[in-house]
Amino acid sequence: MENRNFAPSAEGGTWTEEHSSGTKYLCTTHFDIGDVIDALSATFASDLLWWASPVGKEDMVKLLNNSMCFAVFQIGAIDGNQHLVGFGRLITDRVTFAYLTDVYVVPGHQGKGVGRWMMGCVNEILDFWPHLRGCLLLTGDPKAIKFYHETLGAEDFKKVAPGLVVLEKVGPAMKQNSHLSAA
Repeated sequence: MENRNFAPSAEGGTWTEEHSSGTKYLCTTHFDIGDVIDALSATFASDLLWWASPVGKEDMVKLLNNSMCFAVFQIGAIDGNQHLVGFGRLITDRVTFAYLTDVYVVPGHQGKGVGRWMMGCVNEILDFWPHLRGCLLLTGDPKAIKFYHETLGAEDFKKVAPGLVVLEKVGPAMKQNSHLSAA
């Protein structure tokens, strides 16, 4: 990716990027929910977000309003519109803690640096928060572990806080996704 322009702040930002192929992308935390809700709802119901369960439109709006979301659009596609090609969200108080979740790039744009660039945008926002104690994310995929280590500097919790254990109260949606629950 090349031609980086950005205007981040502690409350979010908008970045543009041009891929070597000429494809232009926009990553922004400032977007109209109506522009993404149908695409996100479809993705939540797909195998791309295998850990997620579909939610209704009202709950999707609530989910988006209560998170700092990073939407990645392809700019100037053949039809002249912006198309959502990537997404991630921080559940956060915007001061001391953030939880990164629901990160994806659609298959046609994977392998082009879009996800790495989006995580760079996320990292720039996290760096604006001087009282941030940590950003937590969950993954068990060795490639994803390497990816988040390289892009965010994320470390295994056991290394960061030896002796501490991450606990979770399993909710109904996780019980429905039995392949995620511990045996």
